[in-house]
Amino acid sequence: MSVMVTTALGVLLLGAAPQEPLDQAREWLRAGKSSAGFGLLASTWPTYERAEDQHQARYLLGRELIKGGSAAGLEHIEALPRPFGSLEDRRLVWRARGLALTDRVDEAIVALERARDVAANKRERGELALERARLYVSASRTERALAIYEDLLAGKFERHHRAAALGQIVKLTRETDLKRAKRATRKLLIHLPETPEARSGELAYGPGDLSTRDLVKRARTLFQRFEYEEAREILRPLLEHKDYGSEARWLVGLIGIKKLRDAPEEARRLLRRVSNSRSEHAEEALFLLMRTYIKEDRYEEALKVGARYSKRYGRGNFSARVAYYRAWLPYDERRCDVAVPRFRAYLKRFKYRKTYALGFLGWCGIRDGKWETAVKDYEGLGKIAGALHQGKAWYWQAFALDKLGRRDAARSKLAKLDRVYPLTWYAMHGRQLRARWDGVDPRASALPWPGGGDLDARLTSSDATWSWPRLPEKLARTYRRIAALVAVDEVDLARALYTPIREKVERSVPSRKRQDFVRFMGHAVDDHKHGWALATGRRLSGLMALPEEADERWALGYPKAYEAIVENGAPTRDIPPIFVYSIMRQESRYHPSMISAMDAIGALQMIPQTAILVGEAIGQAYDPVTFADPRVGFPFSFFYMGEHARLWRRQWSLVAASYNAGPAPVIRWVNENPKAPLVWLVEEFSYNEARAYTRKVSEHLLRYLWLYVPEAEDRAPILDQLFPLEVQPPDPDVEVY
Repeated sequence: MSVMVTTALGVLLLGAAPQEPLDQAREWLRAGKSSAGFGLLASTWPTYERAEDQHQARYLLGRELIKGGSAAGLEHIEALPRPFGSLEDRRLVWRARGLALTDRVDEAIVALERARDVAANKRERGELALERARLYVSASRTERALAIYEDLLAGKFERHHRAAALGQIVKLTRETDLKRAKRATRKLLIHLPETPEARSGELAYGPGDLSTRDLVKRARTLFQRFEYEEAREILRPLLEHKDYGSEARWLVGLIGIKKLRDAPEEARRLLRRVSNSRSEHAEEALFLLMRTYIKEDRYEEALKVGARYSKRYGRGNFSARVAYYRAWLPYDERRCDVAVPRFRAYLKRFKYRKTYALGFLGWCGIRDGKWETAVKDYEGLGKIAGALHQGKAWYWQAFALDKLGRRDAARSKLAKLDRVYPLTWYAMHGRQLRARWDGVDPRASALPWPGGGDLDARLTSSDATWSWPRLPEKLARTYRRIAALVAVDEVDLARALYTPIREKVERSVPSRKRQDFVRFMGHAVDDHKHGWALATGRRLSGLMALPEEADERWALGYPKAYEAIVENGAPTRDIPPIFVYSIMRQESRYHPSMISAMDAIGALQMIPQTAILVGEAIGQAYDPVTFADPRVGFPFSFFYMGEHARLWRRQWSLVAASYNAGPAPVIRWVNENPKAPLVWLVEEFSYNEARAYTRKVSEHLLRYLWLYVPEAEDRAPILDQLFPLEVQPPDPDVEVY
């Protein structure tokens, strides 16, 4: 039997118009504006006509108060119906947590035990267990508390739960059972060293009392948890240790060249020793030794190390990269006479970074004014589909053809570029180039624009969309619970519940409505990557040719991800929300839990070291446990983007480059290419990733403008800042880390 979902068991009446203040309060809470949302709910909930709306409002009020440590929230939770529909478990959990804030200790302990059985996930079970143990301690029932803490350790709960449990074990047993306190201390110092409990002054002993073996274990854990400075402090005194010296030299070298990247000389010295040893890391150490010289622009020494690598390892794990650098290093020094033959030899042997090598061959022709050679050499890149490959080849071939006096052929190339890859980096520069040829205004805002901008107005959704699936009763119950969770801003729980059944639910929706439904649910449960993957085939270039009118597929491919947070937060730092969406698309494909190879965290990708500095600037401590939550981490990124925007005078392509590569390299590239047009400047970026990132974010921003900004006067400043006719130098009064 299939049923149409129309209610959320009395908690959410789908399709009915909600009270406007409640809707606004939900949006503010979802945007992380807890105070504003709470204030609106507190002042308006008694006026709601529908009981369901009052219940939702009181649940939200109670939850927010209890989360903030106020027992006043219990009154709102106690006022909810019993049972509270499909959200009875949530009522039980927040009632228990509210009771824990009162002096009703015995009642709270019983409520917490009951709530544990209906907790949504292991994280919540851990939090409830810690709360119950705290109450036992307050009631002087220490053994019961210790039993709970030991259960938390045995149950493999999250790191911060285990750390809290160990910290309490130390505190409770330090005077009565020192041996037990010392065992707990050792676990904290070795296995959870980055936690506040491990850094407290209340342990049974300190890190200095650990054995050498345990110190190395502690350093390994710190390294894995991104605490590189502390790990290095431990390892430096062990560089000559007979048992641990080899590992210490390797890790300290890695920290200096790949992680903190702040000690190339030390890293070089250590990596040289590792490379000459019998260590399992010897080959990689020799390659990284080469990289230490590259980092300092000491290319001759780098090439010598590369030659040593090739002689020692032949076709080793890094042989393609060494051969690539043998050509690229003279290329970066603008010695194309040396680089070109090496790139040609490289392409005959290797496929690693083939597109880069082909692009560098063509660019050498442009650099040196060898126009015929450039046209010919870009043919290879022009055979590889994609706006960054073919688009680049066609643009620079057109540029060279014009220099050869063959403007008609050049126009033909640019017309093809505009047709195949519209609203992309090279297509826009091609339009500006043609405008200059024609003697008309070349500003980006003055160029022809393909309409659009009305996607939001055309693709509206309502709560009635919840009713589209036709589901068997068992699945429908789960789906109704998801709807109810969304209605009370329990979005993370809703997403966790929806993901396993998502495919079945989507298949139950009529095919003509399915993409619109996927879009609706993406916003409902904050799962934007799924829609992006469906629309694009998991390729950033999966949507290229523009239709006459954008449809649901484009809304999935270019979503306004975490819209409430972005639309409310980005403007406070003078950042256009569509710039944030563009960065997010490139950084993580809208994935909030993304962790990169460079340790960057979250949908907007920030490394912990930067987050700590930003946190100090905005008065909000960096917390690795919560940072991936967009409500927590996004304000850090908004601030950081705002600083880059001030530095680069809102030249959005350079803001993107600086956000990705850091300000120092971009400043250097601008200084090395004075008065270079933007398109030329970006080709001279030394970092391949920064070059691609800048062009792709610019492309994403163009498409977001086309989809969501209908008015020319609203597009114009962003377009002209994205494609400035003259690159402005950085603001010398702004410093960005």
